[in-house]
Amino acid sequence: MIEAFFVIPLVLNSNLLLEDLRRLNKLKVGLIPKD
Repeated sequence: MIEAFFVIPLVLNSNLLLEDLRRLNKLKVGLIPKD
């Protein structure tokens, strides 16, 4: 029971981190032109 309270926030946080990384990658791609 208690573990679920720890696991759920971790999953949510990991999803948010993935979205942030995708946003950063998009910014990098937009700022740095690829040859």
